[in-house]
Amino acid sequence: MNDTLWELVRRKKKMLFSILLVFFVFYFGLPFSLAFFHEEMNSPSSLMHITWGWLYAAVQIPLTWLLAGIYYYKMKQFDRRMKELRQGDAA
Repeated sequence: MNDTLWELVRRKKKMLFSILLVFFVFYFGLPFSLAFFHEEMNSPSSLMHITWGWLYAAVQIPLTWLLAGIYYYKMKQFDRRMKELRQGDAA
C-alpha cells in the first residue's frame, strides 16, 4: 500500500516539475527572443498607446504573484500529505 502511495506522489511531483520547467523556459526565454524584435516591443499598442514592452513588464507582476500562489498552495498540500504518510508509518 505504501509503495503505491509513494509512487503516486513521485509521479505527481514529476509531472508538476515538468510543467513548471516548460513554463519557466518559455517565461524566461521570451525576453531574449523579444530582444531581437525590439521594433515591435517599442511600438505603441492599442491600449492607451503604451508600448508593448511596458505591457509585457506589467503582466509579469500578476503572473509572478499567481505562480507564487500556486506554488504555496501545492506545497501546503504536499506537506499535509507527507505529514499523513509519516503518521501512518509511525503507527
